[in-house]
Amino acid sequence: MPNKMMVTYSELTGAKVSEDEFKQILSRLERGSTFHLLSTINCFLSLTSYQNSDEDFIFLQRFLSHHLLDKELFDLTNEKLSQATPLERPIFHRWQILYLMKRVLLESSDKGDLVPHSDQNQPARETLGRLCLIVNDFFMNEQDERALDLIHWDKAEDREQAQSIFLAQMLPVAELYNPPPLDEALARLDQMLQIFEHRFPLAFGGTTLSDYFRSLTGINLESFIEMTLGIHAHYLSHDVRQLIENPIDLNLNRKTFFSNLNYSDSEIDHFFRLVSGDLNQLTEAARDQNGALDSRYDLRLFQTYPLFRISGDSFTCIDYGFLLEKVLQGLYHTILNSLPNNERRVFFEKWGKVFEEYVTQVFLSIFPASPFSNFYPHSYFLHKQEMEAFDGMLEYSTDLIAMEYKGGVIKAAAKYSGNPDELLGDIDKKFGTVHADSGVRQLAQKIERLFTANVSERLQIRDLDLAGMRVVYPVLVVNDSNLGFSLTALRLRSWFDSEIENRNIDPAITIRPLCVLPVGELEEIKTYLLAGDFTLLDFLHFYANAVNESWYHPLSDPDNVWKDVGFVFTKFRDARQIPFRPNQDRIDGSGRVFDRVSSKFRIAIGSE
Repeated sequence: MPNKMMVTYSELTGAKVSEDEFKQILSRLERGSTFHLLSTINCFLSLTSYQNSDEDFIFLQRFLSHHLLDKELFDLTNEKLSQATPLERPIFHRWQILYLMKRVLLESSDKGDLVPHSDQNQPARETLGRLCLIVNDFFMNEQDERALDLIHWDKAEDREQAQSIFLAQMLPVAELYNPPPLDEALARLDQMLQIFEHRFPLAFGGTTLSDYFRSLTGINLESFIEMTLGIHAHYLSHDVRQLIENPIDLNLNRKTFFSNLNYSDSEIDHFFRLVSGDLNQLTEAARDQNGALDSRYDLRLFQTYPLFRISGDSFTCIDYGFLLEKVLQGLYHTILNSLPNNERRVFFEKWGKVFEEYVTQVFLSIFPASPFSNFYPHSYFLHKQEMEAFDGMLEYSTDLIAMEYKGGVIKAAAKYSGNPDELLGDIDKKFGTVHADSGVRQLAQKIERLFTANVSERLQIRDLDLAGMRVVYPVLVVNDSNLGFSLTALRLRSWFDSEIENRNIDPAITIRPLCVLPVGELEEIKTYLLAGDFTLLDFLHFYANAVNESWYHPLSDPDNVWKDVGFVFTKFRDARQIPFRPNQDRIDGSGRVFDRVSSKFRIAIGSE
């Protein structure tokens, strides 16, 4: 959510509340009651985000305004926002509530005199509503405001500094408001786990990944996924209005929710230990993490524990999106964090190989292996020592698409640090130029080996004649969708341009701008390629040119930083008047997972 969309307390009242004043108000709130109410509000907000219902989101904004704002603030919001809809200028949002929840854990009191969860305590709820608006003022510090001022400056060094600061502040928030489609992520994850078990059946001391996960956590991987999706189905079967009318449906009973299913009490206990915490556990964890990263962006606590244990066997959901992430992109972190340190590197390396094989399978499903295929997976240079070339190549007459696949993700400590140097340093290590296996550096180095200006030193690719090649499209296929945002892609592209400039490449060869392609977008494009709507080269040509378009370049409009490759692809389809095509592979793949779960839970789970 761009900061300019937030409705702040200072915007409404003309006064900015200090940190000390904020803490003083916060200390009067009773911790348990306040946290429980905020978790309910955030669950509502996260559900409307995933259910993608504008009508419910608007209803929820009005409902919360009516119940949490005093008359003064209610009248001010109506006056100030008379020309904007709640979709354009929401008063309440996930980032705000999650941040406030963390502050409540750290700074409110168990003996506070304000108990907002009580039906009889409207003044306490209005105090909480006021704090929600005050929090929005804390998301922009002086450095951030200066970055926004610099964003259009002409000096290159100022512009680069502003980009870096802007990237560090928008990337953590982007995850909250751009969740991957469930069917997309679930189908991919299921297939990647199958590849892992097939390629590395005894990777961990002679045991499978699932069995090793069970030995460490007390629950096998399949059961963990099934139980998480079962809870997902429970929440998705209710819309927000139903839950507001019957808030008891937000709660889960540990004893009854998984009853009559083939899970032992031990498995159920271990599942809830992995995904939930009570008030004391969450408070202790918040204190342990406090100060390590930028508190505005560090929401790891709720990513780790998306469920809240109210008391005894009663649980509720803190954040529906984070719950779902436990079995999507977050499953990678769940597995990684469960492993002892000496096994993490093993898993990381093998997961990277699994990702490479998965992407190769996607391309082979589009360009089946045959003597006439123009797709070359796992190519090698002809050299006295066998040297791996590109992870994949596509030949189009005089054009070559050269690709590297990267299954890694941005490290949480860098992503939530709020520090541009730490964030960009981690991106550079994995995907940029720092190491020999960093993606940008690999692409530039291998392109130089093929097309060095010194013809006698050129290497050849086995089974491929490159004599007629004139244009190269470099492509980085990535697992981390954060790299697909325009501002992140711009930085990777600039690193690639610098690498190419410093290499001795034949000037007769045109090297196009780097195209960063998240795997989810590759899956989306696949449907259209199979239908013959266009070639991959057609889209990459459009994508490479989009860099200079005002509707996409991140410095042309602050809103553009939120635009990703999916936005570019929609523009491409619109330009060619290509109708939307559903991705049947995703539907079928996620459907198989849902069928396995629904057969166990005896409930109908539909993909979104």
